[in-house]
Amino acid sequence: MKSSDMQAARSKKPIRVVFRYPCAKNLFVDSGERDVGGAPIQIKTIITELAKDPQFKVYLWVDGSVPDHKIEGVSLLPGRKPLKTRFSFFTYFLNSLRMARMVRFAASGISVFTVYVDDATASLMKKILSKGGKLVYRFASDIAVDPAGYGEGECLPFFEALKSADALITQTRRQQLLLKDLHKLESTVIPSTFPLKEIEETPVEQRKYDVVWVGQCRWYKRPWIALEIARQFPEAQFLLIMPESDSRMAVALRDQMASMHNVEFLDYVPPGEIQYYYDQAKIVLNTSLFEGYPNTLHAAAQARAAYLSLKWEDDMFSGEGKVGLCSKGDINTCIKQLEYLLANQNEILMMGYNSFRHLQKQNNIEEVQQKYQRLLRGLARDSSQI
Repeated sequence: MKSSDMQAARSKKPIRVVFRYPCAKNLFVDSGERDVGGAPIQIKTIITELAKDPQFKVYLWVDGSVPDHKIEGVSLLPGRKPLKTRFSFFTYFLNSLRMARMVRFAASGISVFTVYVDDATASLMKKILSKGGKLVYRFASDIAVDPAGYGEGECLPFFEALKSADALITQTRRQQLLLKDLHKLESTVIPSTFPLKEIEETPVEQRKYDVVWVGQCRWYKRPWIALEIARQFPEAQFLLIMPESDSRMAVALRDQMASMHNVEFLDYVPPGEIQYYYDQAKIVLNTSLFEGYPNTLHAAAQARAAYLSLKWEDDMFSGEGKVGLCSKGDINTCIKQLEYLLANQNEILMMGYNSFRHLQKQNNIEEVQQKYQRLLRGLARDSSQI
C-alpha cells in the first residue's frame, strides 16, 4: 500500500478517548445510588454526546466491574475493586494488574481526567504519559485550581503531573487566570454544557416558589445557610431539594424544617425530572463554598430565573448582561440582595432573559462539543499512536 493510502486509512481510524471519572458510573449502571451530584451528570452529557460522532471511540474508565456492552454509545472500562478487608492481598494484586492493563489501553489514545486532584490521580496520569499517551485534564472547580486556598493542601504531585499534560481545560475565564497566576499553566476555556430546550416559560408571577435551593447535603454546600435565610423571609416560599448524603446533618436540618411553614423539602428528585422545579422558581439560591460543574446555574437559566450566589462567582455575574448576583461571602449582603430581587420582578425578568441568552450562546451542547472535538482532533493529529 502506498504511503498516501496508508495515511488516508489511518486518518479514518476512530480516535480513542478514555475519560477517567469513576463517579459517573452510577449514571450508566443502576447502583441504587440517589446522591449523584452535578459532576457525573456533566461528564455523562459530554461523553455521550461525543460518542455520537463516528470519528471518536469513547470509553469511561470507572472502578469495579462493568457490563460488556456499550451504554448510550460509551464503553465502560473496569478499574479497582474495593478492598473489603485489611488483608485482601489477592484483590490488591488483581487491582494492580487491572489498573496496569487499563493504563496501557488509555495510553494508546487520549485520556481525559477530571475532578480528582489526589496523589493517586497524579500517579495514573504520570504512568499514561510515561507510556506515550496523550493526556488532558479538565478542571471541575476553583478548588481544583487552588486546593491550598480551600485548606486542601498543596497537591504538589498533581500539579507536577499537569506540567506534562498535553492540554488543560478550565470552565471559566476566572479559572483560567487563576491557574496561570498560581501555577504558570496555560489552559483552554471550554464551558460546561447543558441540554437546552426551547420551551414556553412559566410567567414569573405564576411560579410556585420564590426561592429554590438544590444541592447535596454536604459541608461545602452549606444548606443550613439556606434555612437561616428562609427564616428572614417568612412570607416567601422556599423549596430545598437535598439528597441526604450526610445523614447526621440531614436529620438536624429536617428537624429545623419541620417547624418552618415557608420551607418545602424534597430529599430526592431524579435528574430527568428536576427541571420542573427550577421552572417553578423565581430565584435560585446558591450557598456553596465552591462549584464544580454549575448545573444549578444552567438549570436556572433554562427556567429564566434569577440567580443569587452567596460566595461562588461565575464570569457572568458582573458587568452588562449579568445573569446573577454574588454576595462575596457576606450573609447580610445576600439577605439584602434577596430582599431587592423579591421586591423587583423586573430585575428577575432581566436576569432570567440574560442567563437564558448566555446559555444559548456559551453552554449549548453543540457549541461545547465542537470545542471538545477540535481539541481532541488536534491532539490526535499530533500523535503518531492514534
